[in-house]
Amino acid sequence: MQTNNIFSIANQYDFTKLASSAYFIMLALANATGTLLNGRFAFFDFLLLIAVAMPLAINRNWFYQFFGFTNVLLWLVVGFFILLRMHAMNTVDFLVGSGLSLSAIASGLLMIHSGMYPKPHPHR
Repeated sequence: MQTNNIFSIANQYDFTKLASSAYFIMLALANATGTLLNGRFAFFDFLLLIAVAMPLAINRNWFYQFFGFTNVLLWLVVGFFILLRMHAMNTVDFLVGSGLSLSAIASGLLMIHSGMYPKPHPHR
């Protein structure tokens, strides 16, 4: 009998996939909540929530690597522009932006790392 193990965590690589995906989902939910509270919720926020949930929905190693790589590149660019604007920013804004950028890069690297390992075969 085949079981549906969509929410089961079989090994540490499944946990890293879940943790890195959950980080980006929480960022998208925070963005959606902020725009909803300001009365500016748009279709883009809904698409962003769907886009960050795609690695969990597709659950293929190549997609985790692709998604992690694109996120690392995106957040490296964001971090670069935060460093360029450092002199014009408040200290708190700089620290929050840098922390967000570094944590997103770390989560993207974790996603790339977890996508490098093959899915374990279930024991029969």
